[in-house]
Amino acid sequence: MEVQDIFFIQLFIVLILILFLSVAPAGYWKTYLALSSDKDSRFAIEKMKIESTQKEIEKIHGILLRKLHNDKMEQYHYIKEKINKSIDYAISRHDWYEDQRARVFQSTLTISSIFLAASTGILGISEFVDTSNFQPVAVTVAGIVLISLIITFSSLNEYNKQIDSDPPYRLVSDVRFWYFRYNLPDKGQTKQSQGNLVKLAESVLEERERFIARLVENFSLPKAIREDLEQIFILHVLQRYKSESLSRLRWILAYGYTFIGIQILFMAIVVACR
Repeated sequence: MEVQDIFFIQLFIVLILILFLSVAPAGYWKTYLALSSDKDSRFAIEKMKIESTQKEIEKIHGILLRKLHNDKMEQYHYIKEKINKSIDYAISRHDWYEDQRARVFQSTLTISSIFLAASTGILGISEFVDTSNFQPVAVTVAGIVLISLIITFSSLNEYNKQIDSDPPYRLVSDVRFWYFRYNLPDKGQTKQSQGNLVKLAESVLEERERFIARLVENFSLPKAIREDLEQIFILHVLQRYKSESLSRLRWILAYGYTFIGIQILFMAIVVACR
C-alpha cells in the first residue's frame, strides 16, 4: 500500500469522524441575541413578562385565600415545605449533571493525552526498528494524533459553551432573590483614583438602594411563592441543558474510543501488508 493511498484513507477516516460529530445528539441550544438594539421586541417581551407574572401572582393569591379561608394552613405549610425541598433537590440534580460533565470531559482529555504520548513512542520505535515502515506508520500515527486533537477540541468546545451560554429563559425570568444578574446587570466597579472615592461610594449606595427596593417588591406572600416556583422552573430548564450536554460529551468520548480503535487496526494492517 503506497503512502499516498494511506494518506487518503487517513483523510477519509478523519472526515467520517467529523461527520459523526456533526450529527451527534444536540446538547446545546442557540440563544437569542441581546435586545439592546431591538426596542420593539424588548417592549413586546417586557409586556408579555409583566402580564404572565401578574396572572401567576393572581392565581397563587386566589389559592392562598381559599386555604386561609378554609382554615387549612397545614396544607399551605406542606406546599411551602415541598417547594423548598424541590428547590434543594433540583439544585443537587443540576450539580450532579455538572459533575458528570466534568468527569466525562476529564476522561476525554486523559485518553487523548495517552494516545498523543503513545503516538510519539510509536514513531520513535518504528524509526529505529524498521526504517522501511517508518513513513507508512508515520502517516497512520498522524491520523491518531489528528483524531485525538479533534476529540479534545470538540469536547472542550462542548464543555465550555454550556458554561458560557446565555439561555433564552432569561428574557422573561426575574428571580431577583436568587441570581445577581437580575438586580446587578452592570459590570462591577473598582477604585480608579483617590479623587473618585466619593463618587464610587455614591454609585455603590445607589446600586444598593435599587437592589433593596427590588427585593422588597417581592416580600408579599404570593409574589414570594411565585418566585420560588419560577426558580424551580429555571432549575429544571438548566437540568435539561446539562443533561443534553452530558449526552453529547459522552457521544464525543464514544466516538473517540471507536475511531482511535479503527485507526490502530488500520495501522496494524498497513504494517502487516508491508
